[in-house]
Order: sequence, then structure tokens, then C-alpha cells
Amino acid sequence: MGKFGGISTLNRLLSPWLSRTQKTIPQAAVATGDPSRRQSHHQAHDLVEQHDQQHGVEEVRIPIPYGEVAGKWWGPKNVRPVVALHGLQDNVGTFDRLIPLLPQHMSVRKHSSISFVEECDKRNNVVEMQIPVPYGTIAGKWYGPSDVRPVLCLHGWLDNCGSFDRLIPLLPTDRSYLAIDLPGHGRTTRIPAGTTYSMIDYMTLVMYILRYYKWNKVSLLAHSMAANVAFAFTALFPQSVDLLICLDELDPLSYDTDRVTAVVAASIDKIVDMHLRATGKKVAAEPPAYDYEDMIEKQYHATAGSLTREVSPHILQRMISPSTRHEGKYFFNGDSRIRYLTIPGWSNAIYLGLAERINAPFLAIKATESPYRESKERFDEMVALQRKVNPKFEVAYVAGNHHAHLTHPELVEPIICDFLKRHNINPDRSIASKL
Repeated sequence: MGKFGGISTLNRLLSPWLSRTQKTIPQAAVATGDPSRRQSHHQAHDLVEQHDQQHGVEEVRIPIPYGEVAGKWWGPKNVRPVVALHGLQDNVGTFDRLIPLLPQHMSVRKHSSISFVEECDKRNNVVEMQIPVPYGTIAGKWYGPSDVRPVLCLHGWLDNCGSFDRLIPLLPTDRSYLAIDLPGHGRTTRIPAGTTYSMIDYMTLVMYILRYYKWNKVSLLAHSMAANVAFAFTALFPQSVDLLICLDELDPLSYDTDRVTAVVAASIDKIVDMHLRATGKKVAAEPPAYDYEDMIEKQYHATAGSLTREVSPHILQRMISPSTRHEGKYFFNGDSRIRYLTIPGWSNAIYLGLAERINAPFLAIKATESPYRESKERFDEMVALQRKVNPKFEVAYVAGNHHAHLTHPELVEPIICDFLKRHNINPDRSIASKL
């Protein structure tokens, strides 16, 4: 509740010791034999529904241990609301005529950087997306025409779809782009308790989205960890990918025996410890809260300066929530399990074999000031193999760090635009966009 905004009215559960004079409903009001009375009741019911629609009211259901609490949500949902509680034997409808008369901004004041990112999305006609999955929804942003199959944009580890906020508006406008929050990031539903995140699951998600939208093929634009996912997915399903763009990464890390025992085993221990600590907690405590400027600094240092302070708000927008305990402060809302993401860990020979299966137009962009994940020799080996087996492969280098597509999109954009122009794949039109 604390991270949303507006006015929320909840059905209040009152103990028996609360008393109030019980209202008596006239018998005539519940008579069923008079058709005119029944018709009047239906018209009044419709009137209330129209009233709610007029004021943008959304029905909400809040899960509790024994079921759900129903209510109505009035106003914006990005800041904490005023909670309105009704009297005995009333319900949320008791506030139907009062709330529309109250000030429209009875909420915690947002930081100016949050408003700035919202304005950017409005200016670029971004549509917030919710893609249903068995455990909840995948959140994301849709740019461009709703009847054109989009380029699916996948962000890096510990980022979110805000990573593409500054790049996508510079790309060709005759195409559409769908940037999603991968599970464990942003506004996407967390996976069920007791489970863990895996890059194999991310590959599965790409196929799920392809089938959900009933696309014949998918075009992929991916950064960092997600570039590893896109590389492997394209190799596994070459018939399903018509275009691949990888930003600052290629194939995933390969694991030898020493690395498996040192990294994977340690991660399993930490994940189990985390699950055990969570067992028995009735309500998770709110994480530590910080001033917005402090969160910028934390983000800057966490990425070793790869994210500049100026562009950090685009990532923070979907990874923080306003504190319910400290007004004007925020907390990181991410799932800590994502820090122990499981990667396939296949051998180098397997990745080289997978690379030979990629035949789609393939662009790799490497930032010159960003370190190589394993080694420059490994990267060059993969580039040489791709050039040998795929005549549609090309590699380009840009000045900048690991997040160059966000910090300096003007350097990345011409390369991608030229690539898209030369490989003018006509995306499906008249698709079921589900916007």
C-alpha cells in the first residue's frame, strides 16, 4: 500500500464491542413483487458504476491471511494514499460523494527526478504494459505503433527496462519497441517464495512472450546479462529470431570445475540461508529508507561509475518505492534473490557450438571503456567465429562504459539505425498488440 498514491477506501473490520444504532431497511425497499421498484434499483446501481468510471475509480483487493479486503482506489497510484475507513454496517460507498470533492494531490510529494522521468515517458507516448504469466505479471513499456511487432528489449542484471529510456526514442519510429522488466527486477511480479532466478528461465520467458503475442518471430535488443540470454536463445531457436543486437556482451560465462564449486555451490548456500531467514516472518519489514540523492549515490557507486548520476533516475524509477515510515524518503524494492542468479555455466566448447547455429542478422556493440566479462581473447574468439559462420554478423565499438546506451545513446543510436536500415526486416503488422 505504501508505495502507491491517491485515496484508498477499505472495508473496515470492526470488533463486536463497537456499537451503533442499527438502521432498519423499510420492508417496501426489499419487496420483489413490484417491477418498477426492481427497475429503479437497477438504474441506481448503473448510476453508481457510471459515477466510479467518471472518477477513474479502480476496484482493489488486498490479500490477507484469511482472504481479501475489498476497496476502491481513487487518484494516482505512484504515491502513498489516504486510507478512508467507514462506519459499522456501512461500506466503501459511504465516501463516494465526498472523495471527488477533496484535493486531488493529497499525497506524498514526489522527487523532481521522478516527475522528470514520468514526463519523458509521456513525451514519448510510452504505454505501461502488464503481460500475464502464471505467477503474476511481467511489467514493461511499449514504444511506437500498437499494430507493429516490436523489438523486444531486455535489460542487464540489476537494471530494469528504464535502461532503454534514452535510446529507444532515438531509434526508427516506424518500428515498435517493447522493453520489459525481467523477473527479479523493476515492477515485474516476484517469483514464488522458495524458488530462485535463472537465466534459463529468462530464455523461457522470451519464448512465452513470443507465443503470448502470437508472433512468428522475435527481434531482440539486449544489454549485458540479457545479451547472454538473447545469444543463447537465438542459438537454441534460430528459426524464431529474425534479428539480434547485443550491447556490451556476447555469450554467457563458461564454467570449469573450479568455478562451479566456488560460485554455484556458494550461491546455493546463500539462497537457502535467505529462504530460512524468511521462514516464519509474518510481515516483511520495510527495508532501510534513504533520501533520493543518497540513492543516486548508492546506484553510482554500485555500478562503479558506469551509470552516471545524471541518468540514474531512469533506472531508479522502477526499483524504489516511497517509505511508509519516513516521509520524503525511499527504499529499494528489488528482490534480493536476484543477486544469486543462476547462469547455465556451460563449457566454452558448448558456446562455440551454439554460436555456429546463429544465422540471423547479428550486431554486437562493445563499449571501449567497459571491461570484458571473461577476457578480450574470449570475446575476440567469439567475434572471429561469428564472422566465419554468419555473413550477417558485425561488431562495432563505441566510446563509453558498460551503460553507454543509457549514458551516451547518441553514440549507439547511429550504429543500430544503420543496422536496422540495412537489414530491413518488415515486422508483422495488424498483430494482436494487447495494449
